Order: sequence, then structure tokens, then C-alpha cells
Amino acid sequence: VQEWNEAAERIVGWPASEALHRHYTEFLAAEGDRASMEKLWNELSHGRAVSRMRCANQTKSGELVECEWFHTSLVDETGRVVAVASMARDLTECRTLQQQLLQSQKMEAVGRLVGGISHDFNNLLTAILGGAELAQLQVEKGESPEPELGSIRSATHRAMALTQKMM
Repeated sequence: VQEWNEAAERIVGWPASEALHRHYTEFLAAEGDRASMEKLWNELSHGRAVSRMRCANQTKSGELVECEWFHTSLVDETGRVVAVASMARDLTECRTLQQQLLQSQKMEAVGRLVGGISHDFNNLLTAILGGAELAQLQVEKGESPEPELGSIRSATHRAMALTQKMM
């Protein structure tokens, strides 16, 4: 590392005084990222113009922060690669927002499902209550409540089936 700015300090927590002259792989978190970066570094140092990649970086405190890295080979007037410039963008907040959006979408889907089931269940309870009230009126008139009891039984079985589906 030949240069280190305030943004790099903010992202990985290393002050410039401690980051300068360290090997860049010391800031990478995973072995797989290190191998990929070594290969990329070799390509960049031999003239590959531009690269973009994502990898996990380890902060000074040991936390992981996912970054999107942009690299470009710096060449002199003869075309010889003299350095590689790298810029990082911290993706932590973006990842957090994506996870929150996904969670919100899941909750919305569950809410719609619960709303639909509640509506269906309420319709069944209304049919059961209505059938029970009609059966009571028929009993009071001295008539047989059998037709209403049949509809009560049918609505109850549908409610039980709905409950089984929910479980």
C-alpha cells in the first residue's frame, strides 16, 4: 500500500500510518478472496487495464465488511505498469437495506396470506353462526333444525380443513 485516504480509514479502520507499506492481502478476510486477488493483481501488474470485484475485507477490529473494488493499472509514458490504483465502496449499508427489503417483502406476503385465510375463516364462522341461529328459531317454532345442522356441520368441516392447511 503506497497511499491510503480517509475513506479507506473509515471503511477498514486502519489509519494511514499503520496501513502504508502493508501488503494488500492483509486487509482481505477470506482465503478464496486472497487467491482471487493475487491472480487479479498479477493481471493488473501485467497490463490488464481495469477490474471490478466484490470481496470481504477485515477491519482493524476484526469485523468483516463487504466491499466492491475498482482497480486500474497505472502506466508510464512507455506503457509499463508502474502501480495499480484501487478504490473501494463499502456495501454494508446496501446489504443491510437489501436484507430489510427482503424481510419486509416476506412480512407483506405473510400478511396477505393471513388476511386471505382470516377472511375465509370469518366467512365460515358467519355461516356456522347463521346456521345455529336459524336452527334455534326452528326449534322455537317446533320444527326440525336438521337442514341447518347439516349446513353447520359442512361449514365446520370446511373450517377444520382450512385449519389443517394452515398447520
